[in-house]
Amino acid sequence: MSTYNVPLVAVVTHYVKVEADDWEAAIDAAFDEGTPGLMNLDHTYPDVSDWEVADWYTEERATEESSK
Repeated sequence: MSTYNVPLVAVVTHYVKVEADDWEAAIDAAFDEGTPGLMNLDHTYPDVSDWEVADWYTEERATEESSK
């Protein structure tokens, strides 16, 4: 029988509330806060090395949501 590595992908969103002078500085501050540690139910760690700000989450949307 053959062996296969099958990549299973999950989407995780984590919000970090930061104070900053502008959107770019806010993104930098969020990364400075650190990304969350995640663990699978079997106590292994997923590869989460490529955190990024989602394209659909714009400066305007961040400003709107933080004022709520």
